[in-house]
Amino acid sequence: MSETALRGHEQCCEQSPVYAHVVVDVPVSSSQGHFDYVVPPELAAEVAVGSPVIVPFGPRRVQGFVVGISDRSEAGSFHDLKPIQAVAPGAVKVPPDLVELARWMSRRYLCLMVDAIKAMAPSWQASQARRARLAVYTLPDGADPEELLRQSPGLSAARARLIRALATAGQLPLAELAREASCSPSTVRAAERDGLIVKEYVTPPSGAGSSVPEGSLYGIGRGLGGRGLGDRVSLTPAQADALRAVEAAMDSGGGVVLLHGVTGSGKTEIYLRALERAAAQGKQGIFLVPDIALTPQMLAAVSRRFGRRVAVLHSALAGGQRMDQWERALRGEVDVVVGARSAVFAPLPNLGLIVVDEEHDSSYKQDENPRYSARDVAIERGRITGATVVLGSATPSLESYSRAAGGAYRLVQLPYRVNRRPLPPVRVVDMRAELKSGNRSVLSRLLKARIEEGLTNGKQALLLMNRRGFSTFVLCRDCGYVSACPSCDVSLTYHARARAGQEMMCHHCGHVEPVPRVCPECGGERIKFFGVGTERVEEEVRAAFPGASTARMDVDTTRRRGAHAEILGAFRDGRTDILIGTQMIAKGLDFPNVTTVGVISADTSMNLPDFRAAERTFQLISQVAGRAGRGPDPGCVVVQTYNPEHYSVVAAARHDYRAFYEAEIASRVQHGYPPLRRLGRLLFRGEDEDRVAAAAGLAAAACRDHQYSLQGIAEVKGPAGAPIARIAGKFRWHLLVFADSDDVVAAVCAAGCAVSHQGVTIAVDIDPYSVL
Repeated sequence: MSETALRGHEQCCEQSPVYAHVVVDVPVSSSQGHFDYVVPPELAAEVAVGSPVIVPFGPRRVQGFVVGISDRSEAGSFHDLKPIQAVAPGAVKVPPDLVELARWMSRRYLCLMVDAIKAMAPSWQASQARRARLAVYTLPDGADPEELLRQSPGLSAARARLIRALATAGQLPLAELAREASCSPSTVRAAERDGLIVKEYVTPPSGAGSSVPEGSLYGIGRGLGGRGLGDRVSLTPAQADALRAVEAAMDSGGGVVLLHGVTGSGKTEIYLRALERAAAQGKQGIFLVPDIALTPQMLAAVSRRFGRRVAVLHSALAGGQRMDQWERALRGEVDVVVGARSAVFAPLPNLGLIVVDEEHDSSYKQDENPRYSARDVAIERGRITGATVVLGSATPSLESYSRAAGGAYRLVQLPYRVNRRPLPPVRVVDMRAELKSGNRSVLSRLLKARIEEGLTNGKQALLLMNRRGFSTFVLCRDCGYVSACPSCDVSLTYHARARAGQEMMCHHCGHVEPVPRVCPECGGERIKFFGVGTERVEEEVRAAFPGASTARMDVDTTRRRGAHAEILGAFRDGRTDILIGTQMIAKGLDFPNVTTVGVISADTSMNLPDFRAAERTFQLISQVAGRAGRGPDPGCVVVQTYNPEHYSVVAAARHDYRAFYEAEIASRVQHGYPPLRRLGRLLFRGEDEDRVAAAAGLAAAACRDHQYSLQGIAEVKGPAGAPIARIAGKFRWHLLVFADSDDVVAAVCAAGCAVSHQGVTIAVDIDPYSVL
């Protein structure tokens, strides 16, 4: 113990000691969930709930967070406890309501409380050093980029590129702007001298290089706002009724509102009005979107209303950028925080409203520890703070809809599109009949005709194929050999447009290898590619419509920062005629010029061995169908499937959520799946399959022993090999725990997690979105 700390410890002896409950960043736990330390008098004014601190832990100094302050300790006497050594420099303080939320997460998701806090806060070691001012270029305040281009017919191509680059990015430093606009720095400076663009000085984010998110956010809102995003519109009677219901919840102390509105019914306008109501009351709001790709669009709408008092939080931000946005929120400098899953933890001082758009989306579920659902965390945070939570969706999750139907949530309906514009007609194409007629293309004759008709009339098409790559497996037609991942029990996916040329890739572990010229098993040369992915769809579309501009949006094309916004911006501007993509193009995007939507294969999600497969299929078809006909021209949706009689396809084609809900809930009741009962999953992984199976068996026995002590109100199924038996060289077994309450599921799963087995890791997933 240092001399300073020793003196502080002695001074505490002469006063009434103060104890801090601290969770530490080491992989251990205590029976209390925290460790107790003495607060030295010289730190008493700085140490509070949520403070980051440095404490001795064995022979080491480690960082932790204070999660409680008390005048007594159950961990030992005053003389047995060590003092806090310092408040951690450069780390953020976590507000008390988030500390309480972290405590709830540790109980609900069976994670360490420190892991919950780490999921909330930016990097603990982010630098707080003073930073120089950075010069950036932007469009004049209030300027509409499209209007600038129209009013300047003699504008040079380079200056037009400058305007388009800033309309997309908002703000850019000199070198980056010149690169994006393919011009010289002198061209940028000349445009600034002529008043076409302006120079501003900003404080760059910590460690963020040249990217300036808070300025860019406003720039994106200002640039896209000219295209109608976020413009105030008159409410329809149905929207006015829905807004009154949300405001009634806000005025009565919170609660959860499920806003069930068909695609194009105007849910976003209700969100914005409710956020404005919260700001008028001196409160702040959080606006969650399921995918980072949606952030620029929603940011544009929110920035149009709130200007610079908007922050953004999501996982794609660098650590320094997240720190800056976190601090702006903590200081109360923003009215709204927009972002994906992690934005639910925004440290707003007076939270009044949380909007969870597309609440059904599986992207709200974290697939790493802590495995939380941002939707459910939002509901709990609303309970803690008294904030109202609005869950919005055209296809609500069965869990949310059943709770609303049972009276736990307020159910608000928007059954029609704005101005009674009709939902697009959906045509289901039986691909078995297409095959029999000799059409072996991935595009049915009907879909080709609809795309052709739309292109002729200057319209756009959106094509969904929820699988990456070119072909799903590579097979030798001589011996039947299938190229498989050496580390996973899955076939390799063929990528024709890989950066290194043709290659095969594992989408689970990332293993890559070249396409074999001859079969490694028999030496045969009849290598054939089977199955369909986004790359093959792109190739066939380009061949069928050579005069159209085509783009693809999937994980492979959006790895680079800013790629999402570039692809969507080109499509919105009309520079792309046909956009092909995975499920990221089905989520909440608004393109008024899209009149044709095609679902290349509705069977991709339908045939998965997962109890949510039918729900995902219905949601995906319904959501992507909602992208059609959102402008003045009616749209058409073509759904291709080999199983046209399935109730998820039939209900989606009829835009009949209630019919799907009733059919699916009957199936869930029959098999005892959520929302009838709560569900937990224990997943066991290791390199030795026998050890993995043995560990799963011991854990299952422990779970059943605890189940019997609870008088049989839980059910344990398994253990068994997971549907995907091996990933990244590790074998996988799992077991499922069903019960009538969250507390019982957590208690039974905790009993299974307490079993240790060398060489085997156990992951617990409460309310899993997938059991693959």
